Amino acid sequence: MFCDGDFWHGRDWQALKRKLKRGSNSNYWASKIATNRKRDEQINIELKRFGWRVLRLWETDILRNPTEVAERVGRIVESRRRRKN
Repeated sequence: MFCDGDFWHGRDWQALKRKLKRGSNSNYWASKIATNRKRDEQINIELKRFGWRVLRLWETDILRNPTEVAERVGRIVESRRRRKN
């Protein structure tokens, strides 16, 4: 399970890219975040290849309602546990 920061991992990427273009050093930040997103995709592929279930959660979702996020994770884990038995 990963908790991805909204900015660093490009939540709402298209909107964020437009916002970055209006700021300073926009090429650097757009490239940095695009690289992070590409790395996240590669990590997901690798972990899935080894049989892992990848959960990526956004920081603002956790901060907004940690109980809901924890319950969601619990349901996923329980579902996987039941399938193995």
